[in-house]
Amino acid sequence: MTLERISTGIASLDALIEGGIPRGFTVLIAGNPGTGKTILTTHFLYEGLLRGEGALYVSFSESRNQFYENFNRFGMRFVDFEKDNKFAFLDFASVTKKGIGDALEEVLIVSRNIGARRVVIDSFSAILLAFDNISEARIALHVVLGKMLRSEGITNMLITEVPTGTRTIGSGMEEFVADGIIQLEHGTSDAIPATLKVIKMRAR
Repeated sequence: MTLERISTGIASLDALIEGGIPRGFTVLIAGNPGTGKTILTTHFLYEGLLRGEGALYVSFSESRNQFYENFNRFGMRFVDFEKDNKFAFLDFASVTKKGIGDALEEVLIVSRNIGARRVVIDSFSAILLAFDNISEARIALHVVLGKMLRSEGITNMLITEVPTGTRTIGSGMEEFVADGIIQLEHGTSDAIPATLKVIKMRAR
């Protein structure tokens, strides 16, 4: 059976992964601060919108207004798609441990309401901090990402921060959740300002 692949909106990345990300995959976007994780994932969402797909951005750090201001400068008019009920931005910056369950449920509800085919969650690291232990996080993320979003053919990108000065990705939960891992790193010179590595993109 041939996998349907969807464009990331970045031609050079698509070329590395056989034309795009397999539909329904969850891909971790990992990197140090300032390596372009948000820009990459936003291109992914905007490409979907241009192709008529619904898209959802879930933020645990940036406000809706900040998001729109930042990407209007790049000509990405997310607000126009929001008016057409094709795009939604969920601001969970103030969500506490007590409210994380409701927040994840809202992700599912809004995804269905706008017919989302692409979802970005910023960030995976913030979600983990909202749980008391890894086991709770594993169960919740398995239900939301593994069973529900994936079963509806929604392709997800999860942003995770790699602390400055390190290359280690996360806590081990990432391997459990992700079908693919793309790592962004600062370059070694002005001529090579950043590098991108596809660490994993497994087939089913």
